[in-house]
Amino acid sequence: MKQNDINNDYSGLQELLNIDEALTNYNKKLVKIFYEELNIKEEACNVMDFGAGIGTLSQLFYHQFNIKPICVEIDTTNIQYLKRKKFQVFKNLDLVKCKFDYIFSSNVLEHIQDDLKTIKLLSKMLKKNGKILFFVPAHKFLFSQLDISVGHYRRYAKKELVEKCSSAGLKILKCNYFDSIGLLISYIMKYLKYDPKNGLGNIKSLKIYDKFIFPVSMIVDEIGFDKIIGKNLIIICSKDE
Repeated sequence: MKQNDINNDYSGLQELLNIDEALTNYNKKLVKIFYEELNIKEEACNVMDFGAGIGTLSQLFYHQFNIKPICVEIDTTNIQYLKRKKFQVFKNLDLVKCKFDYIFSSNVLEHIQDDLKTIKLLSKMLKKNGKILFFVPAHKFLFSQLDISVGHYRRYAKKELVEKCSSAGLKILKCNYFDSIGLLISYIMKYLKYDPKNGLGNIKSLKIYDKFIFPVSMIVDEIGFDKIIGKNLIIICSKDE
């Protein structure tokens, strides 16, 4: 994957910093889900965080499960954050020479113009019986100026994501929605004026969402709504050969 494959019109650094500071429950829940859905069994396994940002999820992986992912991150500023956190970082996939038991990627594919090419490259980097998880924004009808401002090429329909992963030679194990109430929030935000200078929301509003709304959304997901609605999609795939 080369530099020009990714939409670099907007760096997204402020969003990453806001998310890291304010969405404590959200980030911990994501990492727990990633760990459980990938069914990681060994502390010594080889794990990649593709599009690691400033290392928010990788750091939680290390603190919660004693697993230190290898990070792939294209942004120079983000790389400095990752190095300060003592992660091994590669600027693109061409530089990574090993194969992986597990790969996870959170909110990255939507920034890549040729996402199918990237999925195929990542599939080739899995060991036999390795697993990969993608976390992406869902529902094309939610695509808005906010998505454009943060460098998204698309939001995903469930069928589209499944077909692209299948086309890359991956076996689909599971594909569910995530954050059912977040879908409503995203729908409302679509019709509000978005100011990229202020990021996805001020710290106070993000903390309110994280503390009061997100836990309720997880309860709603757990009673079955994750099968039908949600702000994001989580797909888990395996490589059997």
